[in-house]
Amino acid sequence: MQRLPHLLLFAIGLAGTLGVGYQIAWTRLLVPVVGSSVYAFTIILTTVLLGIGVGALLAALPQLRQVSYQRAVALTMGIGACSAIAGLFAVNLLPELFAVMAQRFGERTWLLFMAQGALTACVLFVPACSLGAALPLGIAAWRHAAGSAGWAVGGMYAMNTLGAILGSLLAGFFLLPLLGATHLVLGGAALGIAAAVALLLSQPSARRSRAWLQAGALVALFACSVATVPETDITQLQRGIFRGIHHNTGLSEIKTVLLHAEEGTSATVTVFRTPNSTVLKVNGKADASTGGDVDTQYLIGHIPLFLHPTPGSACIIGYGSGATVHAVSTHPQIQSIDVVEIEQAVLNASRYFHSINFNVLHDPRVHLFLEDGRNFLQRREATYDIIISQPSNPWIAGISSLFTTEYYQAVKERINRGGLFCQWIQTYEISASTRQVMLQTLTSVFPYVTVFSIDGDLICLAAKQPLRGSAALYAERLAVEAVRRSLDRIQINDAFDLFASAYTQYPTERVPFSSSTRNTDDNLWLEYRAPIEMYRGTNEPLAPVRLEVFVPVIRQLFPDLSTEELISNTARSIARRYPERWYVLDEWARSSEQPPALARDLRRRSKDAQARHEALSQNGERFTRANALARARRYSDAVPLYEAILATDPRDGAAHRMLAWSLTRLGHGNRAWTHYQQAIDLNVDDFEALTNMAALALSSGKQEGVDLLERALQTNPHYGTAYRIYLQFLRDQRQFEQAQSILQRAHRYLGEEERSQLEQIVASAQ
Repeated sequence: MQRLPHLLLFAIGLAGTLGVGYQIAWTRLLVPVVGSSVYAFTIILTTVLLGIGVGALLAALPQLRQVSYQRAVALTMGIGACSAIAGLFAVNLLPELFAVMAQRFGERTWLLFMAQGALTACVLFVPACSLGAALPLGIAAWRHAAGSAGWAVGGMYAMNTLGAILGSLLAGFFLLPLLGATHLVLGGAALGIAAAVALLLSQPSARRSRAWLQAGALVALFACSVATVPETDITQLQRGIFRGIHHNTGLSEIKTVLLHAEEGTSATVTVFRTPNSTVLKVNGKADASTGGDVDTQYLIGHIPLFLHPTPGSACIIGYGSGATVHAVSTHPQIQSIDVVEIEQAVLNASRYFHSINFNVLHDPRVHLFLEDGRNFLQRREATYDIIISQPSNPWIAGISSLFTTEYYQAVKERINRGGLFCQWIQTYEISASTRQVMLQTLTSVFPYVTVFSIDGDLICLAAKQPLRGSAALYAERLAVEAVRRSLDRIQINDAFDLFASAYTQYPTERVPFSSSTRNTDDNLWLEYRAPIEMYRGTNEPLAPVRLEVFVPVIRQLFPDLSTEELISNTARSIARRYPERWYVLDEWARSSEQPPALARDLRRRSKDAQARHEALSQNGERFTRANALARARRYSDAVPLYEAILATDPRDGAAHRMLAWSLTRLGHGNRAWTHYQQAIDLNVDDFEALTNMAALALSSGKQEGVDLLERALQTNPHYGTAYRIYLQFLRDQRQFEQAQSILQRAHRYLGEEERSQLEQIVASAQ
């Protein structure tokens, strides 16, 4: 019996370790489903604490007094382990369950939080309850064996607390990134079963036979569970189903391919690829892509570099895809770029975005710092000419601290004289009043703020002094080939294209910046407000641009140009690059100060811009109709619709690809080749265009098709169509050895059904 307290001490310490380990692992599995908001983390912690409390109450039941305390502790450890594994059988169902419950609850957010609690309880309550019961039962077992209540209580509590500390360190910083959440649960369950078996087999010899039976049952149950537990569907979990879930506006990822998944110390980072773009997700939330938000990623780097007369150093908070770092690096005046990123897994995913970051991490001017952005600015004594902050959305727990008064004060202290601070603010999934709070917080620290609106996001340029620019300075920047190539990618041809996106300015205009509330470290107002608006799918559009604010900003940015040059060039950029602002030109034309000829030119450009804006707004419907016609094999009817889309938006890669597909079916191979090439020029990772182009080349006897297939499979090694075309070609060329090599390659990435189809292609020639 002398061994008993020591074994119990170990078991109770392990219970503390496993309790924290299960919580960390399941938090990582749950937040991509319910959203990584402060409410989600609170609900998960509350569920665990409730489970521990209920478990402690159950341990006091009179029925347990008639059971050996030692055996009771063993059984609670075993139940905790088995229930933890049981949760893994339900993990792939959680996204759909959450979606169904949330949509039934409508706008009642408190019921949505109840749904989150119910999901959490399904997988965490029983393990927490079991491990919560282990501590009081362990105290009772030691007291019963050794007869010392004080030592029993103190010793057990000490071991349980030490175990919890050890669990938080091991699970959070080492085991989770090393094993992943699913294997962390399985590993913890294995330790729990081992402890339960050891406790059962240490009973007196009179009860040994029953103990062997119970231990054997636990081991058999554990073995069967591990053997049958389904593989966690990372693609399903990382869909981001939580976004706008009240209105079922979450993103559909049916056609996406998971290229990369890594569980870091702070988040799970995944990379998905479609024919149209590559998307970086952090805990299920898209944080960067090679598609729609590339403009903002580039411009948040270029805009401050165009306006600072002598930029030598830059600090970028948040790496994302690396596109912003690349934009900054194109400016030769920059001698040093400090990049601060909290998650190593984000940096590891950089290789999937070389098409927009151009391997910028190998630039010797780039210095990486793996830490929190706020701590970096407060700890470092270095100052910068440019500081760029591009955090994720403010509804994510902890991110709102990068939108507080205290954060902006830390930034202000690290900016050199004449320096600029650039802040990315998302305008979707938040209300106009929340947006005002964010802008008011920024202007409470910086006296001069100019805001640019890019595709629904805001780029806020803050300074200690009014902005100063000149057309001559911009021309000097644009003369750099690397800068020009970077801007060409996002259809920025000149400085007017860059700055015609101006939206508002403080203190010229005060209404968008007016609010009685500020987001501070003390109130964390944004931390609690933003998640609710995200779940509701709140999307309040920006107010229209006001001419009386827009014109002074443009004049301030181009002080060395005549009024006629300023108006004419700005109007041209709005009509071409920002047609949604057509009403600005119309209002400008009606102002009494304009010469008649210039007013006529403004009216003409306003009509052109309005017509283009209306045409662009119809492209989504056109594309849907054209795709339906193409699926129905009515290619001749689909072609005019695709061509109409490209007439208004020649950089629509998807339209180029689908037009080429339709033209191929109509026998117009040369025209199809041209549009496939344009699709690939717009997106080098368009694996569908590469594959279809390869098929077109091979059918014409061009060996170039093999190279295109290799590029397609390098871009997306999971694309079964590319393997099928490749194997059919090799079969027809009787290159059987190479066909076997390609087949083995396909086996690593494709499912059983697709592999079987490919094997039949190879077997048909032998």
